[in-house]
Amino acid sequence: MNRRDFLKAASAVSTGGIVAGTSGCSWFDEAVPGGTPIWTGTIPPTSTITLSPNPATVVINGTITFTASGGGSPYTFVLLNGSGTIDSITGTYTAPSATGSATVRVYDSTGLFADSAITVTAIPSALPNTIPDLLLWLKADAGVTQVAGSVTQWADQSGNGYHMVPGTSPNYVTGVVNGNPVIRFGGSQFLTNSAVPTPTNPTIIVVSSAQTSGNTRIVSHGSSTQSDGWALWWDFANQFRVAFPVKTTPGDPTTWYKYYVPIATKISSAGVFSINTGIHYGPVNQVSHDGGYIQQDTGPDPTIDYGTAPVFFNVGAHGDVSPAGTLVGDVAEVIYYNRAITDIERKGIEVYLSQKYAITLV
Repeated sequence: MNRRDFLKAASAVSTGGIVAGTSGCSWFDEAVPGGTPIWTGTIPPTSTITLSPNPATVVINGTITFTASGGGSPYTFVLLNGSGTIDSITGTYTAPSATGSATVRVYDSTGLFADSAITVTAIPSALPNTIPDLLLWLKADAGVTQVAGSVTQWADQSGNGYHMVPGTSPNYVTGVVNGNPVIRFGGSQFLTNSAVPTPTNPTIIVVSSAQTSGNTRIVSHGSSTQSDGWALWWDFANQFRVAFPVKTTPGDPTTWYKYYVPIATKISSAGVFSINTGIHYGPVNQVSHDGGYIQQDTGPDPTIDYGTAPVFFNVGAHGDVSPAGTLVGDVAEVIYYNRAITDIERKGIEVYLSQKYAITLV
């Protein structure tokens, strides 16, 4: 006689069926009442794993950290496809320098996995006053008071009231760079303000062009001694440089060390407008030119030496307003922060400036 075996599940915990993860589950042959179980063990738990955020959006060169939940730790993160990198332990994804897409996958200790789709977008334009700690904002298309083309005040657009007044008046010229006006300096003019605070870790961003080389200061902040304070200038080799003087021996006012950070391979031509950024944070100093080619230097002391009062913020000259160091050229915009801004913040401002002045970012 043919006999059909029927398997029946029994559980010490539940009489209504198998409970996942419950110990003491047994399988019996129903055709042999009261027989011994043919299998006894634990039913593996049913589980799911989730990955968040899902989906995710991140700007180029930006970072985002993914979090896994459910399943069993530890978790392992991998980049399933697309560009960028993922930290296998922390789940921090770093986007590439171009837009696109990618997929991140996380595995738990049992092999369960979940995916998240990533979209890498361009960095959006950011107005300077949308980023915290804006100290001073000068732009030639707003706040300029002039008489017959001679500038009598360049008003601060940050809301802090650090308006620039002439030592010797430069000129206001319209329609120079992508339809925007500029303040034009002829080698003996400059604008100044002695009330601008002296940041510990400043960021300075300038849109300008120089007509002649020769260590001409575009903007500076320091006392009337040339070796004090920082300066952004155009040197004899037509290179933009930034210098942040500090003390060689911390606390010793008789010694100093000056960071010179040239953008050695980014040489500009006379009359060509560019976006140049200088950032000081701790012992590190950094410059970028037209959104790229960041170069940095380090020194012995993180404290900038602004010199003794009065300390001047100047456009078109150094603190000592030496004729040899005054600017022959144009300034369209000056943006000054009371801290070292992040790369993403810097790039957002550079996008804004590049669109406004038709300057190609590298």
